[in-house]
Amino acid sequence: MALSLLGCATTQNGGSEDSVLVNSQKTVNLAYQTFDILVHLEKSQSDRLAAVSPEIKPLAEKIRRDGQKWLQSAWNLTESYRLSKDLAEKDSYKTQLNSALAVLVTAVEESSKYINLAKSKGLTIPQPTQKQYEVKS
Repeated sequence: MALSLLGCATTQNGGSEDSVLVNSQKTVNLAYQTFDILVHLEKSQSDRLAAVSPEIKPLAEKIRRDGQKWLQSAWNLTESYRLSKDLAEKDSYKTQLNSALAVLVTAVEESSKYINLAKSKGLTIPQPTQKQYEVKS
């Protein structure tokens, strides 16, 4: 079963969108797409990328090794935050979620730097293979 992360994020009382949930969903999806582009770029053009910057390959390997764990952690914390009814517990999940999102944002910034560098050198940048991160169970 696959669960899409995009959708309406509502507060517990069914009111307007909860900015924590919306930010989390957007960040996870942006990270997924950026990681996907970077690893496909590195795989398809590794020789040319090595000439552009030797740091791209180790970053792509790190994303391959840890990216799914980072995405899954952020998603699990998003769900825990969303489902929590206790305010203290919700605040705790929010703090943990913000830390997990910070890891993703740092990796996205680093990945984007190399994607943009490759683009500036005339390399073809692949499109993400899917637009949304999906949790597989």
